[in-house]
Amino acid sequence: MELGAFGIWSLAFTHGDRREAQEAAGELEELGYGTLWLGGSPGGNPSGDLVLAAELLSATSRVVVATGCVSIWEQPAYRLAAAYHALPEQQRARLLVGLGVSHADFVDRYHRPRTALGRYLDALDTASPPLPPSARIIGAHGPRMSRLGADRSVGVHPYLVDEVHTWRDLATALL
Repeated sequence: MELGAFGIWSLAFTHGDRREAQEAAGELEELGYGTLWLGGSPGGNPSGDLVLAAELLSATSRVVVATGCVSIWEQPAYRLAAAYHALPEQQRARLLVGLGVSHADFVDRYHRPRTALGRYLDALDTASPPLPPSARIIGAHGPRMSRLGADRSVGVHPYLVDEVHTWRDLATALL
């Protein structure tokens, strides 16, 4: 999956009018953007990330749509894998499912995040059918989470940090 040289992340996709988001996705594709990054679940809807992703994929023909990030606390892995496989193959080929462990709403469940994410990835691997590592990316802060992303997905989505922080995490993870 080719993400392109430029991508865009905007809350307008997840917190704005859905029709306007689809129109904007088409325009951004025409302007040459390679990836549209979606924020967390719109309206707190646990399946919303893939529903919106499917709408934007339907409104475009080549741009990649990436969720950044679906919280592992919101829905079981088997349900996420099923939602992914419910999409047409042409859309799945352009969908990158970002997975994350954070969000203030889940502080009561936020225990041993790396272990929890590892178990979630195990569940995605054993779902029937599985959500393949080639279609997922990990929201990562820190070298252990970055290593998990390198081993179990196409990489990491180091959001809300600068390039020095990201470089330090990746260098430590890969040593």
